[in-house]
Amino acid sequence: MPELLLEIAAEEIPAGYIEPALEALRAGFVKGLAERGFELPAEAVTVTGTPRRLVLSARDLPAASQARSERLQGPPADRAFGPDGKPTKAAEGFAKKCGVPLDALRVEGKYVVAEVRHAGGSAEEALMSLLPGLVAALPFPKSMRWIAGARTSFARPVRSMLCLLDGSPVPFSFAGVAAGRESHGHPFHAPEAFALRTARYFEYAEVLRGRKVIVDVQERRERVRACAEKAAEKSGGRLYNRNGISDALVREVANLVEWPGAVIGSFDEAVCRELPPEITVAAMTGHQRYFPIEDSEGRLLPVFCSIANRDPKGGGGAAVIRAGNERVLRARLADALFFWREDKKQRLDARLGALEGVVFHEKLGSMRQKVERTGSLSRWLAIESGQEDGVADAAARAALLSKCDLVTKAVFEFPELQGTMGRYYAKEDGEPSSVRQAIEEHYLPRTAAMELPRSQVGRIVALADKFDSIVGGFAAGLAPTGSKDPYALRRAALGAIAIIRAAKLFRNGPGLRKILERARDLYRQQGMLGGAGDELLARIADFLRDRLEVALLEDAGGRVEVLRAVLGAGFDNLTELDARLGAVAEMARRQGFAELCTVIERARNIYRKAPEAAGAGAEPRGALLQAPEERELFRAYGAVAPQFRAKWAMGDYLEASELYVKGFAGPLHAFFEKVFVNVDDQAVRANRLALVGAIYRLYAEAIADLAECAGQAKA
Repeated sequence: MPELLLEIAAEEIPAGYIEPALEALRAGFVKGLAERGFELPAEAVTVTGTPRRLVLSARDLPAASQARSERLQGPPADRAFGPDGKPTKAAEGFAKKCGVPLDALRVEGKYVVAEVRHAGGSAEEALMSLLPGLVAALPFPKSMRWIAGARTSFARPVRSMLCLLDGSPVPFSFAGVAAGRESHGHPFHAPEAFALRTARYFEYAEVLRGRKVIVDVQERRERVRACAEKAAEKSGGRLYNRNGISDALVREVANLVEWPGAVIGSFDEAVCRELPPEITVAAMTGHQRYFPIEDSEGRLLPVFCSIANRDPKGGGGAAVIRAGNERVLRARLADALFFWREDKKQRLDARLGALEGVVFHEKLGSMRQKVERTGSLSRWLAIESGQEDGVADAAARAALLSKCDLVTKAVFEFPELQGTMGRYYAKEDGEPSSVRQAIEEHYLPRTAAMELPRSQVGRIVALADKFDSIVGGFAAGLAPTGSKDPYALRRAALGAIAIIRAAKLFRNGPGLRKILERARDLYRQQGMLGGAGDELLARIADFLRDRLEVALLEDAGGRVEVLRAVLGAGFDNLTELDARLGAVAEMARRQGFAELCTVIERARNIYRKAPEAAGAGAEPRGALLQAPEERELFRAYGAVAPQFRAKWAMGDYLEASELYVKGFAGPLHAFFEKVFVNVDDQAVRANRLALVGAIYRLYAEAIADLAECAGQAKA
């Protein structure tokens, strides 16, 4: 079967653009071929690239497609045909678009449809029609136009294209560039053009390797890491990789170079000793993408490794590169040292006034107002949750100082160090260690992969900050929509959930509802959110429930119906929710669970549909029992309910669940098989509804609404 090789060569494409574009190239290629009758599994397509080329290779491409028919839906029938049955312009347009005569249109339901026959075609014909549009549609955060008078755009100007189907070029063009069989090697070491004979990817990759280009992204990453690690070892240390800094650099740098080569540089050791290591690392990694190096005890060394896009030893000018790198870093470190010394001249708490000029949001006040709210909320959270003496004071103090470093020179230059620099300045001011640590930790988790706050004060302040942002964001109309979340409220919600769950906070209060109410009330005390009532809190609760489904699905064994059943019983107490979820997930693996869910669903349906259920909460009376099956069910309820409530009150959710299953699975099934609930006698009917409702509510309101699992149980 034919093999395809496509290379789009351009000027330097930004590193962050490459991998999303490659995935779009793969997806668009597979989809476009399928639309043309060529079925190709995704694993048969390989995409890779460098800063100067995007590459797609497809193997086992069918030589030709089979003839096929396609059913296309058109306009509504009442628009396609007039009252007299004659076709309208809408029908004529649809028929023309489909390439069929008007009398071939037919009405199915409310719409007009057409059956379109596609003759089989060659792979070359399909590629000629697919590739120009595919290349033009590749998405980039920002695109360029470089041809006068044309609307053609791409990440960077396209300079050449290679496209071979086996040994023959596929004739198509984009941006005035015709595809052929030529490519180019490394711009410094081997810029000359060369021609390929075949579309075999391995041959293409080897030819490029001989011209100093490693085209495979993963291989380049491994080469970058190996170069950096060898340079660190040669310097007497190891790569500095706190918070995955070096791992992230490897991924980024691999898309900045085609032939990685390490160059070791150094800087003033005195600067290294005086500056906090995080500033030095930020100066190296932020713009320069240099790899920091530390010793075996974790101390930063006054050396670094840069990765050049050439072989420094093979005519690449290592000495020139080193001198340039050191000169740039020396200037950045001199600036950082000046900022550090200047910032220390003023205490953090003296900067609170400056926060009045920093807008949190036009509808939500200044950063000064935000830290005052989070300070009050932090103190309240600590007191309400019964924290140790001193935690409330420390949390309130840390929250008040938490944003003060935003107005320092160092954070203005290195914004990624917010919180971290606050910790250093708080230490210079003599603040307690708990306060210093919380100032830094309140931003955590910064990403899904990073650590959570380790200190209790840090957890409290982090939660106060996140809940304040969530409540204010929703009130200001900033709720996330689709892929848009400019104020990172989803991340704040997931972070708050993760902190509470990991530390098992607020087992004995306060619940989510009270926290949200308190956060809203603090805004009101500052004269904001006056009209924000229960509707706002309900929307936030729904939002948090959605985030909980994301966060807890793995703990539910991947069974979303189990998770929704547990959430159906409430999620105000997240620590209790975790325990309930564990119990129900365990029960879901046991025999008899599916059958119980099915009868519980029936109980819920009967209970909810009956008018008598509107009063909810009525207890069944033994004097009104008639059938043996309802007497047995009533007896089971009387025996199991007190034991169940006792186990539930002690937090023994698994034992409570076992009692419920053993006590009711059989009697409930027998009851529904033999007893008709909606009898004419109103008193008997109401009593049977009360019995069914009491048994349903017993578990559904305490642990999980098992009726949510019934659909999967039946399947």
